[in-house]
Amino acid sequence: PQPNAVLATEQKATVMFEALRRGFPMVLHPAIAELQSICEEARQLILQRRIYHWLHAWLLVHVPLSIMLLVLGGVHAVLALRY
Repeated sequence: PQPNAVLATEQKATVMFEALRRGFPMVLHPAIAELQSICEEARQLILQRRIYHWLHAWLLVHVPLSIMLLVLGGVHAVLALRY
C-alpha cells in the first residue's frame, strides 16, 4: 500500500467518505459506510502484519539471550555453591 494514498490514513479516508456521502443520495449511505468499514479493517490488518513481523524479528534476539541467561544463571549457581 502507498503511504500517501487517499485511503492510507484514517483522516484522509474520513474526508473522502464524507465527500462521497455529500455527493450521493441517502439510499447509498449504508453502502458507503460499509466501504469505509472495509477500508478501516484493511488498514488495521496492514498494521497487524507490520507488528507481527517486528515481534517475530524480536524473537531472534530474545530467545538466544534468554537461553544464555538461563545457562549463565546455572553456571553462577554451581560456582556460588562450589566456593
